[in-house]
Amino acid sequence: VVLIVPITQVVLATALDWAPWGPGPAAKAALPLVPLAAVMASLTALGEELGWRGYLQSVTQQWGFWRSAAAVSGAFTAFHAPLMWHSWASGAMPGAEAVAATLNIAAGSFALSALRDRIGTVWPAVWGHGLLNSAVVWLHGSAAQVDRFGAGAFWIFTAVGWLGWFIVAAATRRHPAWA
Repeated sequence: VVLIVPITQVVLATALDWAPWGPGPAAKAALPLVPLAAVMASLTALGEELGWRGYLQSVTQQWGFWRSAAAVSGAFTAFHAPLMWHSWASGAMPGAEAVAATLNIAAGSFALSALRDRIGTVWPAVWGHGLLNSAVVWLHGSAAQVDRFGAGAFWIFTAVGWLGWFIVAAATRRHPAWA
């Protein structure tokens, strides 16, 4: 489920010729390491997910799914915002990408909360978080070559992702087959 949104973004971007598909040599060499990276990223996400979707989502679930997910998303995003700010301030990430990534963290959090809500355990969110930090980063950064976007295409690509996360969250909550 977590890979549906980034794959849709990449298909759209390549179909509209915004970002040429064609992983370079470094991306091709890294591809076999993506599953290992997903496992490692899941292990590092475990502590976060126990806090966000394990504890915080449990204590706010009486607010209803969308309000609880918004609270978790707010905490999750606030936790990650200093990293995005530092990435921008250090020159590792342009300002627009730092803003987009921060908002993507907020939107993607709803999908992770929906997985946790649908399945009743934090483990799908742990794995989903690991996939976001590994496979999605590889897909966007290496394969889709998002650094070649123009400003307009970048924001459309990003907005498709934000909308996609909310659609995935809603569909995951309503349809068990999505989980």
